[in-house]
Amino acid sequence: MTKTEGNLKRYRLRYLLLLGTAFLTLHAQAELLSPGAYHGYYSVTRWGSKVLHIGPYHQSVSDKAAALLEKHRGKPLKVQVSSFLRPGLKRYGVSFSGSGMIDGISEISVAASKHQGLSLSTKLDSHKVEQGHGASITFSLRNDSNKSMTIPLDDLALAYATDSPKREQNLNYDTPSDIAYWYYRGAISCHETMLHSLGAPLEVKGEGFSGYHWRAVPLAPWVQSSLGFATIKPGGWIEVKYVVAKELLADDYEVFFYLKTGNFSYIPGPMSNRIALDIMEAEQSPAGDALKTAPDL
Repeated sequence: MTKTEGNLKRYRLRYLLLLGTAFLTLHAQAELLSPGAYHGYYSVTRWGSKVLHIGPYHQSVSDKAAALLEKHRGKPLKVQVSSFLRPGLKRYGVSFSGSGMIDGISEISVAASKHQGLSLSTKLDSHKVEQGHGASITFSLRNDSNKSMTIPLDDLALAYATDSPKREQNLNYDTPSDIAYWYYRGAISCHETMLHSLGAPLEVKGEGFSGYHWRAVPLAPWVQSSLGFATIKPGGWIEVKYVVAKELLADDYEVFFYLKTGNFSYIPGPMSNRIALDIMEAEQSPAGDALKTAPDL
Protein backbone atom coordinates (compact mmCIF):
# COMPACT_ATOMS: atom_id res chain seq x y z
CA MET A 1 0.00 0.00 0.00
CA THR A 2 1.40 3.38 -1.04
CA LYS A 3 1.45 6.41 1.28
CA THR A 4 -1.33 8.04 -0.77
CA GLU A 5 -3.53 4.93 -0.50
CA GLY A 6 -2.91 4.81 3.25
CA ASN A 7 -3.96 8.45 3.63
CA LEU A 8 -7.10 7.85 1.59
CA LYS A 9 -8.00 4.88 3.76
CA ARG A 10 -7.55 6.96 6.92
CA TYR A 11 -9.67 9.77 5.46
CA ARG A 12 -12.43 7.30 4.58
CA LEU A 13 -12.41 5.87 8.11
CA ARG A 14 -12.47 9.37 9.63
CA TYR A 15 -15.35 10.33 7.32
CA LEU A 16 -17.34 7.23 8.29
CA LEU A 17 -16.73 7.96 11.98
CA LEU A 18 -17.95 11.53 11.52
CA LEU A 19 -21.07 10.29 9.72
CA GLY A 20 -21.74 7.81 12.50
CA THR A 21 -21.33 10.47 15.18
CA ALA A 22 -23.65 12.82 13.29
CA PHE A 23 -26.27 10.07 12.99
CA LEU A 24 -26.10 9.29 16.70
CA THR A 25 -26.39 12.98 17.55
CA LEU A 26 -29.44 13.41 15.32
CA HIS A 27 -30.96 10.25 16.75
CA ALA A 28 -30.41 11.53 20.28
CA GLN A 29 -31.99 14.86 19.43
CA ALA A 30 -34.99 13.10 17.86
CA GLU A 31 -35.60 11.29 21.15
CA LEU A 32 -35.59 14.51 23.18
CA LEU A 33 -39.00 15.50 24.45
CA SER A 34 -39.91 19.15 24.61
CA PRO A 35 -42.31 20.99 26.93
CA GLY A 36 -45.71 21.67 25.40
CA ALA A 37 -49.21 20.25 25.07
CA TYR A 38 -49.63 16.46 25.35
CA HIS A 39 -52.96 14.65 25.00
CA GLY A 40 -53.99 11.34 26.49
CA TYR A 41 -55.30 9.44 29.47
CA TYR A 42 -53.57 9.13 32.82
CA SER A 43 -53.37 5.52 34.02
CA VAL A 44 -51.53 3.34 36.50
CA THR A 45 -50.71 -0.01 34.91
CA ARG A 46 -50.95 -3.40 36.60
CA TRP A 47 -47.16 -3.21 37.05
CA GLY A 48 -47.39 0.07 38.96
CA SER A 49 -46.13 2.29 36.14
CA LYS A 50 -47.68 5.76 36.06
CA VAL A 51 -48.25 6.80 32.45
CA LEU A 52 -49.93 9.30 30.17
CA HIS A 53 -51.01 7.41 27.07
CA ILE A 54 -53.06 7.72 23.93
CA GLY A 55 -53.71 4.40 22.22
CA PRO A 56 -50.41 2.50 22.09
CA TYR A 57 -48.24 5.55 22.89
CA HIS A 58 -47.13 5.64 26.55
CA GLN A 59 -45.12 8.29 28.38
CA SER A 60 -43.82 7.84 31.95
CA VAL A 61 -45.05 10.24 34.63
CA SER A 62 -43.16 11.16 37.83
CA ASP A 63 -44.76 10.82 41.25
CA LYS A 64 -44.99 14.62 41.47
CA ALA A 65 -46.88 14.88 38.17
CA ALA A 66 -48.99 11.80 38.98
CA ALA A 67 -50.30 13.53 42.12
CA LEU A 68 -51.74 16.27 39.89
CA LEU A 69 -53.15 13.85 37.31
CA GLU A 70 -54.71 11.32 39.70
CA LYS A 71 -58.07 13.10 40.09
CA HIS A 72 -58.41 13.13 36.29
CA ARG A 73 -57.80 9.40 35.84
CA GLY A 74 -59.96 7.90 33.10
CA LYS A 75 -60.68 11.24 31.40
CA PRO A 76 -59.32 12.42 28.01
CA LEU A 77 -56.83 15.15 28.88
CA LYS A 78 -54.80 18.00 27.47
CA VAL A 79 -51.72 18.40 29.65
CA GLN A 80 -49.35 21.36 29.45
CA VAL A 81 -45.97 19.83 30.29
CA SER A 82 -43.38 22.32 31.56
CA SER A 83 -40.47 19.95 32.23
CA PHE A 84 -39.18 16.39 31.88
CA LEU A 85 -36.89 14.29 34.03
CA ARG A 86 -34.22 12.92 31.75
CA PRO A 87 -32.21 9.84 32.75
CA GLY A 88 -28.49 10.34 32.22
CA LEU A 89 -27.19 8.05 29.50
CA LYS A 90 -24.06 8.47 27.43
CA ARG A 91 -22.92 6.32 24.52
CA TYR A 92 -20.09 6.83 22.06
CA GLY A 93 -19.54 10.30 23.44
CA VAL A 94 -23.14 11.31 22.67
CA SER A 95 -25.61 12.11 25.45
CA PHE A 96 -28.99 10.40 25.19
CA SER A 97 -32.07 11.31 27.15
CA GLY A 98 -34.11 8.19 26.55
CA SER A 99 -37.84 8.81 26.49
CA GLY A 100 -37.74 10.94 29.64
CA MET A 101 -40.46 11.31 32.25
CA ILE A 102 -43.14 13.98 32.57
CA ASP A 103 -42.36 15.91 35.76
CA GLY A 104 -43.56 19.52 35.59
CA ILE A 105 -47.19 20.30 34.70
CA SER A 106 -48.53 23.83 34.42
CA GLU A 107 -52.12 23.12 33.34
CA ILE A 108 -54.55 20.20 32.99
CA SER A 109 -57.85 20.34 31.12
CA VAL A 110 -60.37 17.79 29.90
CA ALA A 111 -60.19 17.42 26.11
CA ALA A 112 -63.59 17.16 24.44
CA SER A 113 -63.80 15.09 21.27
CA LYS A 114 -66.50 14.86 18.63
CA HIS A 115 -67.39 11.44 20.05
CA GLN A 116 -67.98 12.80 23.54
CA GLY A 117 -70.57 10.61 25.23
CA LEU A 118 -69.41 7.39 23.56
CA SER A 119 -68.40 4.89 26.25
CA LEU A 120 -66.13 1.92 25.50
CA SER A 121 -65.62 -1.09 27.75
CA THR A 122 -63.87 -4.46 27.57
CA LYS A 123 -64.66 -7.78 29.25
CA LEU A 124 -62.78 -11.10 29.19
CA ASP A 125 -64.48 -14.47 29.68
CA SER A 126 -61.40 -15.42 31.72
CA HIS A 127 -58.36 -13.41 32.82
CA LYS A 128 -56.18 -16.55 32.66
CA VAL A 129 -55.88 -18.57 29.46
CA GLU A 130 -53.56 -21.22 28.13
CA GLN A 131 -50.88 -20.15 25.67
CA GLY A 132 -51.88 -20.65 22.04
CA HIS A 133 -55.61 -21.03 22.69
CA GLY A 134 -56.60 -17.37 22.69
CA ALA A 135 -58.87 -15.34 24.94
CA SER A 136 -62.57 -14.64 24.38
CA ILE A 137 -63.09 -10.91 24.70
CA THR A 138 -66.14 -8.66 24.34
CA PHE A 139 -65.85 -5.06 23.16
CA SER A 140 -68.77 -2.78 23.99
CA LEU A 141 -69.77 0.66 22.68
CA ARG A 142 -72.56 2.67 24.30
CA ASN A 143 -73.97 6.07 23.37
CA ASP A 144 -74.52 7.93 26.65
CA SER A 145 -75.22 11.25 24.91
CA ASN A 146 -78.63 12.74 24.02
CA LYS A 147 -78.13 12.54 20.25
CA SER A 148 -77.43 9.88 17.65
CA MET A 149 -73.78 9.25 16.90
CA THR A 150 -72.14 7.75 13.79
CA ILE A 151 -68.99 5.78 14.60
CA PRO A 152 -66.25 4.82 12.09
CA LEU A 153 -65.86 1.24 13.29
CA ASP A 154 -62.77 0.71 11.14
CA ASP A 155 -60.96 3.16 13.45
CA LEU A 156 -61.47 0.93 16.49
CA ALA A 157 -58.23 -0.67 17.67
CA LEU A 158 -57.13 -3.23 20.24
CA ALA A 159 -53.84 -2.96 22.14
CA TYR A 160 -51.84 -5.50 24.11
CA ALA A 161 -49.51 -3.90 26.64
CA THR A 162 -46.50 -5.41 28.40
CA ASP A 163 -43.63 -4.20 30.57
CA SER A 164 -41.32 -6.96 29.28
CA PRO A 165 -41.69 -7.63 25.53
CA LYS A 166 -40.60 -11.14 24.53
CA ARG A 167 -38.28 -12.03 21.68
CA GLU A 168 -40.34 -11.59 18.55
CA GLN A 169 -39.02 -14.62 16.68
CA ASN A 170 -40.68 -16.80 19.32
CA LEU A 171 -44.12 -15.33 18.68
CA ASN A 172 -46.67 -17.27 16.65
CA TYR A 173 -47.25 -14.26 14.43
CA ASP A 174 -46.59 -13.39 10.80
CA THR A 175 -45.58 -9.73 10.99
CA PRO A 176 -46.70 -7.81 7.86
CA SER A 177 -44.10 -5.68 6.07
CA ASP A 178 -41.40 -6.73 8.61
CA ILE A 179 -42.83 -4.36 11.22
CA ALA A 180 -41.80 -5.28 14.76
CA TYR A 181 -44.60 -6.89 16.78
CA TRP A 182 -43.88 -4.68 19.80
CA TYR A 183 -43.62 -1.67 17.51
CA TYR A 184 -44.66 0.89 20.15
CA ARG A 185 -41.89 0.80 22.75
CA GLY A 186 -41.37 3.05 25.73
CA ALA A 187 -42.39 3.04 29.37
CA ILE A 188 -44.83 0.31 28.32
CA SER A 189 -44.53 -1.63 25.04
CA CYS A 190 -47.64 -2.15 22.93
CA HIS A 191 -48.94 -4.05 19.94
CA GLU A 192 -51.86 -2.47 18.11
CA THR A 193 -54.41 -4.38 16.01
CA MET A 194 -57.37 -2.83 14.21
CA LEU A 195 -60.60 -4.61 15.09
CA HIS A 196 -61.59 -5.06 11.45
CA SER A 197 -58.41 -7.12 10.89
CA LEU A 198 -59.51 -9.71 13.48
CA GLY A 199 -61.93 -11.25 10.99
CA ALA A 200 -65.61 -11.95 11.52
CA PRO A 201 -66.64 -11.63 15.19
CA LEU A 202 -68.00 -14.64 17.04
CA GLU A 203 -71.03 -12.68 18.14
CA VAL A 204 -72.66 -9.29 17.57
CA LYS A 205 -75.57 -7.95 19.60
CA GLY A 206 -77.02 -4.67 20.79
CA GLU A 207 -79.93 -2.25 20.74
CA GLY A 208 -80.64 1.05 19.03
CA PHE A 209 -77.98 0.85 16.32
CA SER A 210 -77.92 0.47 12.55
CA GLY A 211 -75.41 0.21 9.74
CA TYR A 212 -73.03 -2.30 11.32
CA HIS A 213 -71.61 -4.96 9.02
CA TRP A 214 -68.53 -7.11 8.63
CA ARG A 215 -67.36 -7.94 5.15
CA ALA A 216 -64.21 -9.19 3.47
CA VAL A 217 -62.40 -6.48 1.51
CA PRO A 218 -59.41 -8.13 -0.21
CA LEU A 219 -58.02 -4.84 -1.51
CA ALA A 220 -54.49 -5.20 -0.14
CA PRO A 221 -52.58 -7.32 2.40
CA TRP A 222 -53.22 -4.68 5.08
CA VAL A 223 -56.93 -4.14 4.19
CA GLN A 224 -58.64 -7.53 4.32
CA SER A 225 -61.96 -6.63 5.92
CA SER A 226 -64.17 -3.76 7.01
CA LEU A 227 -66.66 -3.03 9.80
CA GLY A 228 -68.00 0.07 8.10
CA PHE A 229 -69.95 2.68 10.09
CA ALA A 230 -72.60 2.30 12.76
CA THR A 231 -75.14 4.87 13.91
CA ILE A 232 -76.03 4.46 17.58
CA LYS A 233 -79.10 6.16 19.02
CA PRO A 234 -79.06 7.75 22.50
CA GLY A 235 -78.88 4.89 24.99
CA GLY A 236 -78.05 2.42 22.20
CA TRP A 237 -75.22 -0.06 22.39
CA ILE A 238 -73.23 -2.63 20.41
CA GLU A 239 -71.24 -5.62 21.66
CA VAL A 240 -68.85 -7.64 19.50
CA LYS A 241 -67.03 -10.76 20.64
CA TYR A 242 -63.72 -12.07 19.31
CA VAL A 243 -60.99 -14.56 20.11
CA VAL A 244 -57.66 -12.75 20.47
CA ALA A 245 -54.07 -13.14 21.72
CA LYS A 246 -53.39 -16.63 20.29
CA GLU A 247 -49.90 -15.48 19.33
CA LEU A 248 -48.84 -14.18 22.76
CA LEU A 249 -46.26 -16.01 24.85
CA ALA A 250 -46.76 -16.92 28.50
CA ASP A 251 -46.60 -13.68 30.49
CA ASP A 252 -48.78 -11.02 32.08
CA TYR A 253 -50.41 -8.39 29.84
CA GLU A 254 -52.99 -5.64 29.74
CA VAL A 255 -55.68 -5.34 27.06
CA PHE A 256 -57.76 -2.32 26.08
CA PHE A 257 -59.41 -0.85 23.01
CA TYR A 258 -60.05 2.66 21.74
CA LEU A 259 -61.16 4.84 18.86
CA LYS A 260 -57.90 5.66 17.12
CA THR A 261 -57.00 9.33 16.56
CA GLY A 262 -53.21 9.69 16.55
CA ASN A 263 -50.26 10.38 18.85
CA PHE A 264 -49.87 12.80 21.77
CA SER A 265 -50.57 15.76 19.49
CA TYR A 266 -54.16 14.63 18.84
CA ILE A 267 -57.26 14.92 21.00
CA PRO A 268 -57.84 11.38 22.29
CA GLY A 269 -60.88 9.42 21.29
CA PRO A 270 -62.87 7.24 23.70
CA MET A 271 -60.91 4.45 25.41
CA SER A 272 -62.03 1.37 27.33
CA ASN A 273 -60.87 0.14 30.71
CA ARG A 274 -57.48 -1.60 30.85
CA ILE A 275 -57.88 -5.22 31.95
CA ALA A 276 -55.34 -7.83 33.04
CA LEU A 277 -54.72 -10.88 30.87
CA ASP A 278 -52.42 -13.69 31.97
CA ILE A 279 -51.18 -16.12 29.31
CA MET A 280 -49.98 -19.29 31.03
CA GLU A 281 -48.32 -22.53 30.04
CA ALA A 282 -50.46 -25.55 30.84
CA GLU A 283 -47.97 -27.02 33.33
CA GLN A 284 -47.87 -23.66 35.17
CA SER A 285 -51.59 -23.77 35.96
CA PRO A 286 -52.11 -23.55 39.73
CA ALA A 287 -53.75 -26.61 41.26
CA GLY A 288 -57.51 -26.26 41.24
CA ASP A 289 -57.41 -23.21 38.96
CA ALA A 290 -58.45 -24.58 35.59
CA LEU A 291 -57.43 -22.49 32.63
CA LYS A 292 -60.12 -21.57 30.14
CA THR A 293 -59.61 -21.74 26.41
CA ALA A 294 -61.47 -19.81 23.78
CA PRO A 295 -63.84 -21.61 21.41
CA ASP A 296 -62.48 -22.45 17.97
CA LEU A 297 -63.48 -20.08 15.18
